[in-house]
Amino acid sequence: MATALCPDCGQKIVIGPKPKKGQWVSCPHCNADLEIISIRPLELDWVRFDDEDDIDDEVEEDLWDDDDDDYGEWEDDEDFDEEELDWDEQEEF
Repeated sequence: MATALCPDCGQKIVIGPKPKKGQWVSCPHCNADLEIISIRPLELDWVRFDDEDDIDDEVEEDLWDDDDDDYGEWEDDEDFDEEELDWDEQEEF
């Protein structure tokens, strides 16, 4: 059985009889998601989630989409009087 050390917690991980470069494994000690980056010597590194990062960026863009929010509508409010705001008199928390 092939074994390697977890780069996260340093514990020995049993990989199996035929490890392959690019194979993903999970550390049973710390649950780190790891990838085999070298066969000889057998070496692990943290998994790079490049595709998921792109998906996360798209989701984040959707969350900050300015078309759906009401930001700035108070400026058009007829009852709003900017002169009534006195920032110097605000209590500090």
